[in-house]
Amino acid sequence: MRCANICCSQGWQSKGESTCGHLPLTRSPSSPAPSAHLLLFPLPTAHEGATCDLLGKIYHNGESFQPTCKLQCICMDGAIGCIPLCSDDLRLPSPECPNPRRVKFRHKCCEEWICEEGSEENRFQTAMAVFREEPAQKPELNNLQENCLVQTTEWSACSKSCGMGISARVTNDNPQCRLEKETRLCMIRPCDFPVEKSKVLGLGRGDTTW
Repeated sequence: MRCANICCSQGWQSKGESTCGHLPLTRSPSSPAPSAHLLLFPLPTAHEGATCDLLGKIYHNGESFQPTCKLQCICMDGAIGCIPLCSDDLRLPSPECPNPRRVKFRHKCCEEWICEEGSEENRFQTAMAVFREEPAQKPELNNLQENCLVQTTEWSACSKSCGMGISARVTNDNPQCRLEKETRLCMIRPCDFPVEKSKVLGLGRGDTTW
């Protein structure tokens, strides 16, 4: 059946208006007669929640975006949350790599660790600095915190297997010693990133880049 633009012959037009009889419904001889029922088409669902404005660009609630090659962000009801895409790990000196240094390579977004050779004196000083431990300064606790038995659950699994998700836990590690739910952004891997490339050389077995 071939359809043309039509308008309703009753119910929608104002008094005195024509019924658009010059736009009939046409059909082929083999097709059944058109139905007189009114067809309703759903309108696109609007995004719920507030939008986010980043440098003049508007993002809808729940929209994931990448402002730079080092950040993956998501708009959450007017607030923007981001997680780093580059590793922020700290590599300590070792016998195999006494002088590690982060280097920015051309055509690569994230910096990578390289090893530099140094003198024996520098290696000894570096090793001593690693094993030197400074006393940690503990923050002052109020009476409620001193009598609080801290309880914290493990972070839940990421809500999505790829792309931006949310992880949650419950803890009372706060000045009020009150159980509260905490959430954080998480990403196991980008959805367009092959699984077999999620491991890189130089990491231990089972360690991934995320």
